[in-house]
Amino acid sequence: MFNETRIIPKDTVVTLQIFRDWIISRGGTPLLFAGTLLGWYRECDFIYHTHDIDFTLFIEEYYANFAADIRESGFMQLAHRFNRPEDLLEYKVYINDIIPMDIFFLYHNESHSWTGGLNFNEQYKIYYPLINLTCATDFLGYLMYVPCNFLDVIVSEHGKEWMQPIHSSRYYWNVNPKNIELVKIISENKTNEYFVDYTDFDESTATN
Repeated sequence: MFNETRIIPKDTVVTLQIFRDWIISRGGTPLLFAGTLLGWYRECDFIYHTHDIDFTLFIEEYYANFAADIRESGFMQLAHRFNRPEDLLEYKVYINDIIPMDIFFLYHNESHSWTGGLNFNEQYKIYYPLINLTCATDFLGYLMYVPCNFLDVIVSEHGKEWMQPIHSSRYYWNVNPKNIELVKIISENKTNEYFVDYTDFDESTATN
């Protein structure tokens, strides 16, 4: 539709298979999420003009050495941690050296699920219908996992016009989603608790 070359090569899915197995070996189930979930269902592919990949894990699958294990994985470069394990956790990594991948953690109560986001000192919560069942699917010829209620998840985030593409250059994660809420302004003296830059990593001051 936008007549341009794809940003994420199709064969990146091979690395996603490695990531899938890496997470499974640690007791988790990685789910295609956000823009990657939308691309899987709408395009049966990565969205051509998107620049990153999104997965989510249930927060119960988080463990204390998660960040250290990423750094030792051999196929991911750990870049940032946003928020905290008890409070809307997210990691940003790079795969294939240049492709950003966001790993969100999914929280829930009896009726809803949510993930988080951080934009400078603004903390956001993104609400979804309750996600508590996972289904296997085919993504570019490889076994991957998605929420079983994937269409409800897509509609909650992108609205009823989810079939209408929005170019990534005009899509802002903290503005466009239909299900996002600003929940907190982080005070300056607590910024280091909510954001860790692993590209300048100091093990004596940073925590998982």
